[in-house]
Amino acid sequence: MALQQFLHELENEPNHWEVSSHREVPGTPPVMVPALSAVENDIYELLTNRGIHDLYDHQAEALKHIREGKDVVVATPTASGKSLIYQIAIAETVKKNPCTFALMIFPIKALSRDQLESARLFLAPILRNNGVAVYDGDTPRNERSIIRKNPPAILITNPDMLHYGFLPY
Repeated sequence: MALQQFLHELENEPNHWEVSSHREVPGTPPVMVPALSAVENDIYELLTNRGIHDLYDHQAEALKHIREGKDVVVATPTASGKSLIYQIAIAETVKKNPCTFALMIFPIKALSRDQLESARLFLAPILRNNGVAVYDGDTPRNERSIIRKNPPAILITNPDMLHYGFLPY
């Protein structure tokens, strides 16, 4: 069912739904920023290796605030580049301090696995040997033990495993 048809049925169904308001907000074209103006040369090289030459303006702005030490929340639609913001921030931090550790917490395993591949593709050239790992319910026990003893530069997990698998140690 198309969205417009669904909305029409929702608004015109007399006995089941009460729609108090309906408003359509037209989309706006993205504002792009040359990536080289938003990141340093070595990070730009990581981006261009993935075919990225421009950043959305919200990405550049978020990175600016992160560099200033501010807390940042990015609330944008799916596939709008949120992941790249923290991946760039991690890359910049690792470049300054190669002993950096990052903990990524995602609510569901499917998202964790997706982010694992994305992080490996982008960050592999600058991470230590043990790179990126996922620690969740699907991680075999022997791998969990290895991860706890020798943590990767980036650990991806979920709230349940953080509580169950790490806090006791």
